[in-house]
Amino acid sequence: MYMIGIDGGGTKTEALLYHTEKGVLSTITAGPTNPHSTSFKTSVRTVTKMIKQITSSPQLSNTENISISIGLAGLGRMHEREKWKRLFIGSNCIHNVDQLLITSDALPSLYSGTYGNDGIVTISGTGSVAFGLKDKNEKRIGGWGHLVSSDPGSGYFIGYKALEAVFNQYDGIGEKTAITDYLLESEGKTEVPQLIQTIYDTSATKERVASYATHVFKAIEAGDSVAQQIIEKSASLIARNGIALYNQLVSQHEKESFPFVLVGGIFKNERLLKSLKLMMMRECQFKFVVPTITPVYGNIVYLLKDAGFKANTIEQQLTATQHSIQEAQSNKRDI
Repeated sequence: MYMIGIDGGGTKTEALLYHTEKGVLSTITAGPTNPHSTSFKTSVRTVTKMIKQITSSPQLSNTENISISIGLAGLGRMHEREKWKRLFIGSNCIHNVDQLLITSDALPSLYSGTYGNDGIVTISGTGSVAFGLKDKNEKRIGGWGHLVSSDPGSGYFIGYKALEAVFNQYDGIGEKTAITDYLLESEGKTEVPQLIQTIYDTSATKERVASYATHVFKAIEAGDSVAQQIIEKSASLIARNGIALYNQLVSQHEKESFPFVLVGGIFKNERLLKSLKLMMMRECQFKFVVPTITPVYGNIVYLLKDAGFKANTIEQQLTATQHSIQEAQSNKRDI
């Protein structure tokens, strides 16, 4: 059984060709496919190009049927998925499709940690969203974009708070912070006002601001109190959303330990992760999961689950092909 999984966001997109017995056959990466940060047409065009390239594999004949799961940031609402699907089907990019699943990036991200079981996932990369699933009941919090809510707990949020701290220090209304020196050095500037042109004169403002999160993490290691406050605030917002989802999904009389999956580069910071766990465990019983497979493999999990496989069987299936997964992750091709 051949499968294609695609995971895309505001920065990059990954695709893989998978066989239930042979494992991962091919992987490629491309640019952003969030339809709100590019456009619906551009998003579909990028994905169709990836599918055409990955299905050109010599290991795949033209007569083979394929199942496809596409999980993209920006497709969290039904009308968005329907619009994207219409454009995709109209592209006539591939034939012999057994199953076509189109969803947001949230569900595959969850499944990358639960192998198809229910749970809650928080994605904190450039942007952020919290998503929960229990007994086919779906709930989400956030994911409205940086212009609406600054994407609490995301790289953008942390970078935005870093800029706020730097300019507050300059204006004499905020504490002194090491973030200022790190930020000026990284942008090749000597004075804070010089940052304005850099921040506003770019088409990648969101990604640039999100990249400033690294300066906050660096400042924490130097014992900077302002950076610590930013991380504590980020952790508290992520915890707030996770706890709210738990309370919406799990009734009072059946409180249970629930998987809480953490996806995204922000969770590589140990201090944020530690603060988050402490905050959440005060309120609910969570089983924290940092996936060993990336969200693109969560799309394969979604396809296997849709085909009737149980979570323990799916985990065994992917574990059995773990070598091919690790090899694929180190041999990605860009397009």
